[in-house]
Amino acid sequence: MNVNNITESPLAADVQGELRQYEAAALSALKLGSVRVDEDGIVKAIRDFADSLLAGDAEIDTEVVTQLGVLWGHQICRRLGWEWVELTVQDDMWYGIVSHQRERAIFPLIYMREVLVERSKENTILLIYNMLKAGKFSPAEPGDYHVLG
Repeated sequence: MNVNNITESPLAADVQGELRQYEAAALSALKLGSVRVDEDGIVKAIRDFADSLLAGDAEIDTEVVTQLGVLWGHQICRRLGWEWVELTVQDDMWYGIVSHQRERAIFPLIYMREVLVERSKENTILLIYNMLKAGKFSPAEPGDYHVLG
């Protein structure tokens, strides 16, 4: 049962290209552009970089927030076989990632904004990633689109 009444569409080719550009920019910002680091290491670097941004007083650039959200989403996709799609929730379209059988969905760009800009959520970037890898979330049915983050 689709608990959030979410529908999805595949990403357009131009959007996929933009996501790749954001990912490259984020890797560069994290100084990982020319270094071979696995998904676990990249997610740790994102978490640490987010912590350093949160510790400062400066306003956080929304472009950086988007870049980090895309990079985090890509690591979950690579490690767990998830994919980026357009998700529509109550007539609003968002880019998100979904598990193979659509049991779960994450909106990485929204989540990163809530952590870094709005500061309405704790920095659980690494925790969510590790819990997904370990299968620590409660069971969900295929097609539920249970939203995490």
